[in-house]
Amino acid sequence: MPKIIVKDVCYNLLQQSLDIIIKKYNTTLQSSNIKIVISNPVDQNLGDYSCNVSLQLAKHLKDSPLNIAHNLIDNLPSHPMIEKIEIGGIGFINFFVSHNAKTDLIESILNLKNDYGRLKIGEGQKILLEFVSANPTGPLHVGHGRGAAFGSSLASVFKFAGFAVECEYYVNDAGRQMDILSISVWLRYLDLCGEKNINFPKNAYQGDYIWDIAATLHREYNDRFSIESNKLPKFDSNSDDIESQMDELIFFCKDFLQTRNFDIVFQTALKTILNDIKKDLSLFGVEYNNWFSEKILFAGNHIDKIIKKLNINKRTYKKDGALWFSSTKMGDTKDRVLIKDNKQLTYFATDIAYHVDKYQRDYDQIINIWGADHHGYMARMRAAIASLGEDESKFKIILVQFASLYRGEIQLPMTTRGGEFVTLKELRNEIGTEAARFFYLMRKCDQHMKFDLKLAKQKTQDNPVYYIQYAHARICSILKKAKQENKIYSSNDNIQQYFHLLEQKTEKDLIASLEKFPQQINMIVNTTHLHKLCYYLQQLAKLLHIFYNSTPILSCDRNDTRYARLALISAVAIVLKNGLKLLGLKAAEKM
Repeated sequence: MPKIIVKDVCYNLLQQSLDIIIKKYNTTLQSSNIKIVISNPVDQNLGDYSCNVSLQLAKHLKDSPLNIAHNLIDNLPSHPMIEKIEIGGIGFINFFVSHNAKTDLIESILNLKNDYGRLKIGEGQKILLEFVSANPTGPLHVGHGRGAAFGSSLASVFKFAGFAVECEYYVNDAGRQMDILSISVWLRYLDLCGEKNINFPKNAYQGDYIWDIAATLHREYNDRFSIESNKLPKFDSNSDDIESQMDELIFFCKDFLQTRNFDIVFQTALKTILNDIKKDLSLFGVEYNNWFSEKILFAGNHIDKIIKKLNINKRTYKKDGALWFSSTKMGDTKDRVLIKDNKQLTYFATDIAYHVDKYQRDYDQIINIWGADHHGYMARMRAAIASLGEDESKFKIILVQFASLYRGEIQLPMTTRGGEFVTLKELRNEIGTEAARFFYLMRKCDQHMKFDLKLAKQKTQDNPVYYIQYAHARICSILKKAKQENKIYSSNDNIQQYFHLLEQKTEKDLIASLEKFPQQINMIVNTTHLHKLCYYLQQLAKLLHIFYNSTPILSCDRNDTRYARLALISAVAIVLKNGLKLLGLKAAEKM
């Protein structure tokens, strides 16, 4: 029987007892005001479940936690799944689950298979999950991989828990960076047209991919967009004002090419890079329901409407020719510009409109997974949402630290504008998608991590991916051999009749670990701590390896014991497979 049901039994027993003793204490306290939390003791010798409700009640009932614990136990109804109940420490109530109740779990897992661990807590609730959303100005690099692995795995867990989840990628295709990308491609294109002495700005986008896009443009349109290099604006890369020079170059390019031709350069660059991003993510096990274009916000006057509403709500003011959002009134560290003195919109203004659009689509939760460099962006976005009267409780931001990639002691650069970076594709090709995903996920997402390429490629127990995969492959090998040697139970056998024979410590440890899988799902839904699922799978694999090395399975003389052990490892294989699938990994059947 799945652990979540056993946990509910403990909860219900305590609730019944609590209703009784509150009356005995002659207090006005309502039992509904007391939160009963059932947890797992760190020390298994203290029981399978524990509750500290006695400590909570002490101040309300004016009695010691120890006395309250005794009173609760005295009034607890008996239940066949609970073998005994003890008091631990200063008043903890510890439940010991019967052996039969534990071994019933095996039958449940074998019956549920891929659905073991699946929850219904999210039924009827919709979640919008936005993640990665890197500017389409270059290939995805290894820094983006962590957010991609985290977001897609979190979506899988939410779906497994019953939520309706939509994954969205916000395409920043309407800002200045896209203009700079277009300029970068056009200047390389001029070089391919035979123009000499092209002064390529250092704040333009570098890298071979720019040459590749320029080559595509030249093959399609020949010299149609060419101009003599001496007619270009002078650009001094050593100047202190290179950004203003870049703006002048953008203006010149748009004026020379006019809207139609500039759009051809722009669209060639955007489509090439965006298609590469989509392909990269798909091969990395990441799929999206929506690719939301920033241009949509401009086409429908969304931004003008948002600024008008902020004006009406008295959340804006003018200063130095710019329009400011008074975000300090809502807890931000400083006010933010919405419209610059040159009448250009800031990225923040379009981001506000984008988030309002999210709210208008009627989700129960709106979750953004941002890089840690967006930390300063959190307060202003929350301020904007609150100022527009939206429900802040629906909005959640998860920060993901970029992973640092190392070759030995040398850290590899990952800057897109500079052109020197290790792409996500290169990482996949070197260590494989599955190893990359697991290594990204095995540390808490808001902590810095060093990506150990050498370890990720090792085929030893030091490599956690290999260690877990090997556990599953080992089980598959045993089951295959059992069938070949006719040592496995048949579908007609009443296999559960043998489960009571699983009394060795290694067997009990495996069963106890299997019980925890549904709670891992529940915990991730509440905390988004995906790294704990990685750790759980490592520990389950470890217990399987210990069991294999210490306990005879196929060589066991007794058929009934062998059948029980084969059923046990079959259940372990199911849980390993289910867990790996949620992380975007396959369960290897041979290695």
